[in-house]
Amino acid sequence: MLRTIIFSSVLVSFLAIISVNATERSATTLSYACAGCHGTAGVSAGTSIPSLAGLPSEYFIEAMQKFKNGKRGATIMDRIAKAYSNEEIVAMAGFFEQQTWVAASIEVDAEVVAQGQTIHEDKCARCHLAAGKYTEYRLPRIGGQWADYLYFYMKNAQIEGFKQPQPKLMKKSLEGLTEAELTALAQFYAAQ
Repeated sequence: MLRTIIFSSVLVSFLAIISVNATERSATTLSYACAGCHGTAGVSAGTSIPSLAGLPSEYFIEAMQKFKNGKRGATIMDRIAKAYSNEEIVAMAGFFEQQTWVAASIEVDAEVVAQGQTIHEDKCARCHLAAGKYTEYRLPRIGGQWADYLYFYMKNAQIEGFKQPQPKLMKKSLEGLTEAELTALAQFYAAQ
């Protein structure tokens, strides 16, 4: 009887370990599909494609669900997101959240960055704390993100009717900013 109890305990423990390892491998395996655009482990090498490493899982899940449901505009992400189950999206979110953030490496113009900092302090610092490096409250990290990606994201946010989720305050903050100001703001965040 004791042998049966011990064997059963070992078997249950072994199956639990296999199950956990399968989930981890699954999330890692799922992330490989993202690597072509978003880089290995979510560290993007493309200037117009965001890094996913270190993103809050809540933000990742919300973004993927909006892509999947057609509530967020995209060139391809809407089609890609539809291929994943909700469980797979949650697994990928956990994987990317655990990855180490690596800031974009770009050359910036110090004068333009200073202009961007002024705009940030005037219009964005209320939500994007720590120069955009703060990631609580479902905010993505924008400090150290690619300048081109940030510029296009902000530019799209100015387009009426464009399916891009952001708080009303962000849309209002970006109203009236010129292309040069958006560029300065993007460079400021990229320089972080």
